[in-house]
Amino acid sequence: MENTKEKDIYKTSRVMYTLEAAFEYFIAILISGTYLAKLTTSIGISDSMTAILSTLGSLAGSFQIISIFLSHHTPVKKWVVPLNAFTQFATALLYIIPFMAIDPDAMGIIFFIIIFAGQILKNICSPIKTNWFMSLVNPKTRGAYTAILQCVSLVGGMAFTLITGIIIDNFDKRNDLKGAFVVLTVMILVLALLQLITLLVSREKPQKIEKKDSPLSEIKLLSKNKRYRNLLIVNVIWAMATSISLPFYGTYQINELGFSMTLISILSTALMVVQLIATAFFGRFSMMHSSLTLLRIGYPVSVASYLVMVFTVRSNGLWMFIIYKVLTMLGSAAISVGGTITYQITHYKERTAALALNTILTGTISFFVTLISTTLFNYIKIEKNSQLFGMTIYAQQLLSAITVIIGIILVVYINTYFAKAINAVPEEDDEGDNF
Repeated sequence: MENTKEKDIYKTSRVMYTLEAAFEYFIAILISGTYLAKLTTSIGISDSMTAILSTLGSLAGSFQIISIFLSHHTPVKKWVVPLNAFTQFATALLYIIPFMAIDPDAMGIIFFIIIFAGQILKNICSPIKTNWFMSLVNPKTRGAYTAILQCVSLVGGMAFTLITGIIIDNFDKRNDLKGAFVVLTVMILVLALLQLITLLVSREKPQKIEKKDSPLSEIKLLSKNKRYRNLLIVNVIWAMATSISLPFYGTYQINELGFSMTLISILSTALMVVQLIATAFFGRFSMMHSSLTLLRIGYPVSVASYLVMVFTVRSNGLWMFIIYKVLTMLGSAAISVGGTITYQITHYKERTAALALNTILTGTISFFVTLISTTLFNYIKIEKNSQLFGMTIYAQQLLSAITVIIGIILVVYINTYFAKAINAVPEEDDEGDNF
């Protein structure tokens, strides 16, 4: 009976985390992808600089090492909540920059500082906040809970994305993008306030975590975990593969493919239904099949999506991009739910470090790979008449082809060495989780 009562007192907190994740997702939509591309291109920032800005969050992930130092400061709620709130409210500054009478290069620098600083603070909080709420979920239902978490965000994101796209295009038709930026600023402030409320209402399970003498000692301990080590290799390779091409897709939709923000929003809204169904399906699938099986499904499908982008040009852009998004959503849903394998192969006390180390490595590699990719991207952009078999080839197509090649190598690795490492030790219930 005591376990049941203990579980029940965290029910509201699990609901609040679901809402919190949705509000955070909405804010993330407004400062990434095509929304960031629309903002930067409207003030004259280049495509390559936009791609670099879009990967700053990945580089900022290296600062998650700080979270290892802070994870023993429990309860974590007392310092995670204000730090997270400050970060989200500061995000609204991005849409105020266009009102400043400065040149595009200076604006690019200001964008860099605001995005990077905000992402650093967000990444310090992220693994600790995730560990906080995931400790409130029964280990046996974490896959399903993760799916529900994502489904709620996706359902809300459908309406949010559509409305936001229409707002931007309506202002754009009146040559008043600054008016749209004012509206988006207010939207971010309101969402940040709602997110703050959900965190304030949430409970935290009492946990006593020993202070780490050094994050390196925690990392050294994790390095002895063969299954976690192999999972890191998978995540790093995939981060490297996707960061070669994905950061350039935002401007590709607007410039080369000629999509309007309304069209992009309608596509995103319609295709979110696919992601919603896929996430719900794989959430239920995870109750009957292993996380490894989910990863074996997700990665090949995701690789196939980038193969579609290799052949996507303006003449076939709409339909090919829809196919790309459908495959991406199916693959990412399986990978996301399967990613809860981290909680199955690490103990509670190691998880903050495990999450942080994963983000540090994948984030840092993603940023520098994108930085290197801009050299090839800019070269092809200058050589506008790059031809293959008489057809014009865009930089994004060539970069996508490189992603596919690396992705195929990764799929082979997952089905050989990775699968062998994961199956070598049977999965056990999490130590320290009492339900």
